[in-house]
Order: sequence, then C-alpha cells, then structure tokens
Amino acid sequence: MPVTGLVTFDSQPLEQGSISFHDPAGTTMAFGLIKNGSYRMDQSASYPGVPPGQYTVSVLSWIERPGAMQPDGKISKGVSFLPEKYLVPATSGLTADVAKKGSRLNFELVSSGTPGKK
Repeated sequence: MPVTGLVTFDSQPLEQGSISFHDPAGTTMAFGLIKNGSYRMDQSASYPGVPPGQYTVSVLSWIERPGAMQPDGKISKGVSFLPEKYLVPATSGLTADVAKKGSRLNFELVSSGTPGKK
C-alpha cells in the first residue's frame, strides 16, 4: 500500500530531500522523494507500495551532494542540510509502522533535541 506524509525540519516543511524505510537488517525497503515537505512511496523493490511492518527511517537533504565537483576541482564529500544523525537509520531516532492498507506518516526533524512523529 502507498505511504504518504509530511517531513518538517524545525517546524517548517523540508524543501527537498529523500526519505527511506529500512528493515531490521538495514536493507532499504522503500524510498521516496520529498518536495515542499510532502513525500509519497508507491513502489518498493518488489512490492506495490510499502510492505506492512515496522521500519527505521533515514532522511537526506543536501546543500552540496556527495561527489559534486567543487570550484577548486576537488570532489565534495557532501554537505548535509540536516544534522548527521538523520542520514543513518540506526541514529535517526525515526521509526515507521506501516499498516496493511497504507499509512500517512509525518516526521518532525529538529536541529537539536529528540526527533518525533506527528
């Protein structure tokens, strides 16, 4: 089933980025693009929508993407718009519980303190 929702950072919609749901082994099970805070996941690798279950969540939003060519000719390691903890599911503090009939899951990311779900 599809999963939709809103991702905010310090109470403002996250302008752009991506969100991923990971199984207990750390495998990415579903991925969606974030635009103006909204995301939608309609298809995982082998399943229409997101399989029901519990996931850890990671969120990426780049000021400068890893691998980008810098003005001095060097390759960028990347500059994240978000705190590093959100880049890795094990440290993000974000979880998703996807229902059999789909879900609307909102995530509030913060520059400091503890992340949460709305």
